[in-house]
Amino acid sequence: MLYLGEEGYMKITKEILETGKYIVNETRKISELKILGDPLWIIAISSDSINPYVIMDYMAQRNWHLIGLINPPGFHIALTYRHTLPGVKESFINDLRESIKDAIEKGQPTTGMAPIYGATAFLPKDQLDLILKYVIDWLYNPWE
Repeated sequence: MLYLGEEGYMKITKEILETGKYIVNETRKISELKILGDPLWIIAISSDSINPYVIMDYMAQRNWHLIGLINPPGFHIALTYRHTLPGVKESFINDLRESIKDAIEKGQPTTGMAPIYGATAFLPKDQLDLILKYVIDWLYNPWE
């Protein structure tokens, strides 16, 4: 805040919200997708007709690092100032359309997070908690 000042902060905030509005409006034009909730800058996307994790994996191949959601299945993008740069929001929508096309025509890619997110949606909570505990323990205690 000290560096940007109130005026700079408000300018950036406005640009992020305008980018969010663009992405929400353009995503709503894609019949295979649906927006979850009434987002401003964290935009959650799902689908009733295509596995959203497969779309997310094809987006990852296009260098979009989205976050998977489990209930309901989907993914989200959290917009930052970098997303307001010229051409970024348009690239996101174009890549989203291409990823849907790939998901329909090619199916699930050979690598990605789709199988992991898909499995976690159906595992009992106690089993999922145990798996996550082991993963976290492994990440933070790699020499044990």
